[in-house]
Amino acid sequence: MKDKLSSAKVIQTCVDTQTMSVISRYASLGNGLDCIVGDIRTRASENIPLQEPIKGLVIFIPTSGVSNGRMNIYNVELSLAAGYAYIYSSDAGPYTMFLEDCGTYSGLKFYLRDEVLERWSEKLGELHIFQRYISDRTMPIFTQVELTTSVAEGAVRTIEEMRSLDHLCPNSLAHARSTAYRIVELVHDKQNRVGAEEPSTLLIKIRAADNYLRDHIQSAPSVLELASIIGLNHMTMKRGFNRVYGMSVYGRLRTHRMQKASTLLRNGEKVSYVASTVGYANPSKFSAAFKRMYGISPSKI
Repeated sequence: MKDKLSSAKVIQTCVDTQTMSVISRYASLGNGLDCIVGDIRTRASENIPLQEPIKGLVIFIPTSGVSNGRMNIYNVELSLAAGYAYIYSSDAGPYTMFLEDCGTYSGLKFYLRDEVLERWSEKLGELHIFQRYISDRTMPIFTQVELTTSVAEGAVRTIEEMRSLDHLCPNSLAHARSTAYRIVELVHDKQNRVGAEEPSTLLIKIRAADNYLRDHIQSAPSVLELASIIGLNHMTMKRGFNRVYGMSVYGRLRTHRMQKASTLLRNGEKVSYVASTVGYANPSKFSAAFKRMYGISPSKI
């Protein structure tokens, strides 16, 4: 981690279309580590196919708009959560970002290329996700980790500096590199706490359970019923949902319901119909749940 750092230029690019505008700011942090801050302002809901511009391991930290954003990566759909980092391979192909509502979506990405992977190999070498990445660069890999307060604050500082400066000074570069490394340490600590990652067969069942929930939001099964349908112990399934999606089974069901509700409301459907369609017998309870998630009453969509 003791790197001799000089200043780095922040390169800004802008793209403006009829439905959205994108501002991205790029800086090379040196030694095979790159950083991009992206701000997307949408004028309508968007499903955006994305291909990362840099090959390597990606650390993605969403900041603004996370309550209305989702990713479909390697055919696994997940809702973005504030205070989390998402780690995946950019070598394995494109993914899709779903932006549910008009507004601003922002985030920070670190790109770990071969040079920094080698320099950080002592910590990375023990990670299952890294071992799989090294064995086959085209293999889809993914994990997520909850950020500590200090790491989240470090990410915010890097975002603010990337937005306000045209060059990053040595202190800013060192801070950004430290933030990326501390996220790697958090993934390492998480693996040590919970043990080896789930085998692929278990991940497939967790995804199958999630797909079943999404397809049965009007009359969703209980946790025990869902576990029986999928063929898992209910406690194993509950732990799996928390590790794969960062939320409980019911939290994931609620997310599916609210996302479907948002789509129906934007299509002009009445609140009572939407509530019934997504599994709420009481429209008032639906309205309260919708407002808790999106900060707006469904009647005002």
